[in-house]
Amino acid sequence: MEHPIRYNALFGIFLLLVGLFTLGVGVMVGKAMLMFVGGLNAAVGFGFTTRPFVVVTERGVEMKNLLGMTMRTHAVPREHLAVRSGSIVDARSGKKLAGGMLARREDLESLERALAKK
Repeated sequence: MEHPIRYNALFGIFLLLVGLFTLGVGVMVGKAMLMFVGGLNAAVGFGFTTRPFVVVTERGVEMKNLLGMTMRTHAVPREHLAVRSGSIVDARSGKKLAGGMLARREDLESLERALAKK
């Protein structure tokens, strides 16, 4: 079973609002560069609010980019994973695989409960 870990919603909403503000200013003053930067920033902020950046599967932990492509795979079986201090770690070696301030706490807590059941 796959378990997605999404980006922190506050960070995504902040980027989205800053992008929309910059886009609006660009439209008002008529600067194409501001419109481009604002639109790009808003698109990235929207991606942060909707896309997972880590997917935990039975085979391991997959790091994703905003387009959904797998960028890196940590081949750690699910039974050797743990959640410590807001990060997903390899319980055998203690190596941090993903997490930190970008991870949504609710998703990490849900993963921790799912790992405890096994």
